[in-house]
Amino acid sequence: MKKHKKTKIIIALILLLISLSAGYIGISIPFGEINKLQKGFVKTTYSDELGVQYTIVDKRPKGWSPLKSISPNATSAIMLSEDWDFFRHVGVDVSQIKEAALDGIKGEKLRGASTISQQLTKNLFFSNDRSLQRKLKELGATMYLENKVSKEKILELYLNVIQYGDGIYGIKDAAKHYFNKSPKSLTAKEGAFLAMLLPSPVRYAQSFKEKKLTEFADETVNNILDKMALAKVISKEKAEYLKKQKLNFEKGRAKSRQRRNLSGIGNRQRVKKLTDGRDWENRYKYDPDLSVAEEVKYDPDAINEDDLKLKEEFSLE
Repeated sequence: MKKHKKTKIIIALILLLISLSAGYIGISIPFGEINKLQKGFVKTTYSDELGVQYTIVDKRPKGWSPLKSISPNATSAIMLSEDWDFFRHVGVDVSQIKEAALDGIKGEKLRGASTISQQLTKNLFFSNDRSLQRKLKELGATMYLENKVSKEKILELYLNVIQYGDGIYGIKDAAKHYFNKSPKSLTAKEGAFLAMLLPSPVRYAQSFKEKKLTEFADETVNNILDKMALAKVISKEKAEYLKKQKLNFEKGRAKSRQRRNLSGIGNRQRVKKLTDGRDWENRYKYDPDLSVAEEVKYDPDAINEDDLKLKEEFSLE
């Protein structure tokens, strides 16, 4: 009888701790700031001393690109690379949360594999600490974000605040820096190149500095083009054709080919909402380059971290 009573007391204490944690996490969620994102924008400022700073504003900042002013091919390349199920999930991927929870129970360090919505929420509102508490707050805020802000607006916000290189934030600056063009004019392969940068933009921008794609960059860009073909954003023939073309910053590119419009019919299409559940979905649901089974040295769910300057959030070591 005493043992039964003791068990009840322990269960009650556990439930009390869960309730208190939930209350604290709820208080920590920036509901008001998230509500502003429904019709608002994010002003991004960067300095070597302070790093990147985000401020939610009512008026569209200079350099902001509305989703309709961004090449659908480039948008699709980034979305398919970072978050294949973006238009189907509710902000979080349950299977990945389960895996992360199991890692935590085993005493292992937390893993990434965050959705686009989680990446946006984390970078706008939370610190980079590795605690489970921060992760829970991020999840709560992400669920609220998905409930209040449309998928299209979340995607627009993401593309405009994401880091593409050392001090380069937003797709407008990235398109100008790497290709000297507007986001609307980006081709599918240029979009795939920008998507390739995202896990570690400073490190992977080495291809641009050397004026030639590294072996890793070339393989990753081609993989993203394959994903776009499988998603029927571009045709398989188009993907194969683009793989053979050089980007405009590469040395010795064929000028006659470079003048062609490689964006294809995708520029006249809206970003596809992948809802048909084709059998290739699981294969490309997650970017293999972000797999925790590899020797990952950066935080795969970070969109504003310079991995050469900041200590990584998650590590397998």
